[in-house]
Amino acid sequence: MIYLRVRAKGWQIAAYTMPNNREDLVVMRVLVRRGFSYDLAQLMIRDLVVVIDSLEGKLKILKRSSFAH
Repeated sequence: MIYLRVRAKGWQIAAYTMPNNREDLVVMRVLVRRGFSYDLAQLMIRDLVVVIDSLEGKLKILKRSSFAH
């Protein structure tokens, strides 16, 4: 899960699941305080991209591998 991995990097990003008709959708919300600099935003985005790329890579591996009889 993205929010857990970015939390390990020091960011707190809330994640919410949707109601019964859209359980497949998770929304993430970023709330920033006054004084949150452009440099900090770049660091947060970089960490998000690293986490997402890592998870996408693992998803590709899972899709390629299958049980062989």
